[in-house]
Amino acid sequence: THRMRDILSSYNSLLEKTYVDIASLEEPVIWREVRTRRGNRQFPIRISQNSKFVRRIFSRGSWDLHGRFYGGFWQQISETLRKDIFINGNPTIEVDYKALHVTLLYARFLNEQRVWSYGEDPYDLDVQLSQSVPRDVQRKRVKSIILQAINANSRKAAFSAFRDNANSGAPEKRLTNEDLEKLLNAFLEEHPELDEFIATDTGVDLMRLDGAMTEEIIRLMTDKGIPVLTIHDSYIV
Repeated sequence: THRMRDILSSYNSLLEKTYVDIASLEEPVIWREVRTRRGNRQFPIRISQNSKFVRRIFSRGSWDLHGRFYGGFWQQISETLRKDIFINGNPTIEVDYKALHVTLLYARFLNEQRVWSYGEDPYDLDVQLSQSVPRDVQRKRVKSIILQAINANSRKAAFSAFRDNANSGAPEKRLTNEDLEKLLNAFLEEHPELDEFIATDTGVDLMRLDGAMTEEIIRLMTDKGIPVLTIHDSYIV
């Protein structure tokens, strides 16, 4: 814990001295729709130098579960806006680990090396389940249901989480459990080895692994005096 705190403290000290901005905004605020018990409400996300503090969160009273980094405003904005982030007046690029949790399942728990080469994507199925649903839309739905299913402790809970996570008014809100079961099973037909991890609450273990990876990236970059903005499986530099 002392080592983890030292790394995080050094990182926040570097961020404090770093100017992070979204160059395309005329006003330093973004309004984001958030679901509440009273319905959807608009909340402001302040883009300021006071919105950069990062913390690390573990779960269930264990240092071995979860452990991701949270806090910077860059985690609360869209991928489109993230492209407009400048660090100390310089443009940035976002580099990500492709299909990270699927890759980690193969590597850590199945001892198989699966690296998705450029242009390949495990969420882009060989089959198009419905001619009325474009492949790019199908791919987004497959990715969402697989990530929910890895985190959930039952398929029913995963299907509910999928719909809860969909934007208000989106077609995904209306997908039935049967629709989502077809997507899930189509993925598992191409990746049958991963069936044993579906609806097993494996997500907190995987987040501990990607949190450790992020910690090492933060340590290496901070030691070089280079600020990096983390978004769990991608990094803005």
